[in-house]
Amino acid sequence: MIKRYFLTIIAFLLLLLGYAVTLTPLVVIGTSLEQQTHLLAFGIWGVLVFGSLIPFLSMIIRKIWFFRGHGEPVALKMLQEKLLAVNHGKGPVLVQEKKKKFIVTWHYANPQWCELMNRIGMDRLYELHLFFDNATKTVVFSDKNRSLRFVDCPEKVRTGFIAKPKLFLKVSLGEQWSVDNYTGAEPQDYSFLPGEIKSPVLGTVLKCGWNVRFSFF
Repeated sequence: MIKRYFLTIIAFLLLLLGYAVTLTPLVVIGTSLEQQTHLLAFGIWGVLVFGSLIPFLSMIIRKIWFFRGHGEPVALKMLQEKLLAVNHGKGPVLVQEKKKKFIVTWHYANPQWCELMNRIGMDRLYELHLFFDNATKTVVFSDKNRSLRFVDCPEKVRTGFIAKPKLFLKVSLGEQWSVDNYTGAEPQDYSFLPGEIKSPVLGTVLKCGWNVRFSFF
């Protein structure tokens, strides 16, 4: 995992270096241009950098944060049933099926967990969006975050309308990570951090033979 962090930092620094190289001609010829023309050139450069930064960062994440599945991949339906089985337990995690994706998030509608989340002052709801590519046996992981407000647990819990992208790379690998960990979960076992959702789901998908690719969106 340390190698992935290192490669991500190096790739980001190289991206910044590339932007700096493209800026050099503007700096060199800046003195020979009229002020208005010079400012216009810098403005265009800034727009191009701003417009390309997110796509480049997304490409870096998708390339570096790719995990190969372990063994022969199971059928798509079997993998999805494994994930949906989380809802049969009494753990703090909920898996929602929506059209062509799954959303894994905290089960704030459960009275026990709702009260605990409210007590610790949670004001953001983490969501892990899963997109299934059956052709390549790959699940794309996308991190989202939306506002959360407890009015009266669990009947009145307000969540933000828009789920904003918020990349989360702090995950763990190993045989001990699986959605089976949610079975028999106790309140003291959770701090409601994104990794407590993402690491078990990642481990389960990989054990089912499917690849995983992180995405910014």
